[in-house]
Amino acid sequence: MNLGQKFRQLLTADSRTKKLRRGVFDTMLLRCLTMALGLAVNSYLAKLITPADFGQVRYVLSLVAFLIMVTTLGWPQSGQRFLSAYLAKERWDFFRGYLHRSRQHVIWASLAVAAGLLLASFWPSMSHGTSVTLRFVAGLLPMAALLLMRRAILIALNRVRFSMVFDELLLGILVILSLIWFHPKTGFTVLWIYLLSNFVVLLLSSWAMYQSLPLATRVGERSYLDTEWRKAAGTLVLGQVFMSVTNRVDV
Repeated sequence: MNLGQKFRQLLTADSRTKKLRRGVFDTMLLRCLTMALGLAVNSYLAKLITPADFGQVRYVLSLVAFLIMVTTLGWPQSGQRFLSAYLAKERWDFFRGYLHRSRQHVIWASLAVAAGLLLASFWPSMSHGTSVTLRFVAGLLPMAALLLMRRAILIALNRVRFSMVFDELLLGILVILSLIWFHPKTGFTVLWIYLLSNFVVLLLSSWAMYQSLPLATRVGERSYLDTEWRKAAGTLVLGQVFMSVTNRVDV
């Protein structure tokens, strides 16, 4: 290897290092902004509503965060692995098949759980507060599950920062702007704000995901590896539920 080749190799390595550093810095910056925004939302919300209403809001969000692990059935986590591999190998048929199958599982599972919660909320002996809580969980759960799936797809497409903007930063901005604008006094109103904000972010993230998809993945035949996909997804979801329960995260 002559001096010119060594020099070009050094420049290439340096360029990749700079790109990596920039990616890490941008991701860390977005993460810090998201955490600061979440702290601002909770602090402002605690001043607007009573402790009982604040507890109801946090309970709904925590219950959604826990149930989402069951309703997504591990497909978002396994999707980052499979979709990245199919993208690298240009196996567009498997890529399209995985998108289709994961969407089916996530939508039907989340709707089934949401329907069960909605029916349970009409139980005669149930208190009004519990009924309202279950109804809002039923409304938020399918949207939150699809948002998690959208984020996994964007990450597989190397759009990590893009996914964070839509999934975390934009949602927090919409919520805090709505709180400032409407100045709600009850937990019921705050939950409606979360519900509508999630709906807006879901629409925008769906558009962003479609724009990020390679043209070859949008049209064509689908191929399926259902046994392999379900096995990988099932292993991941069981591990997540076990870790969440043992660590008492959002339970």
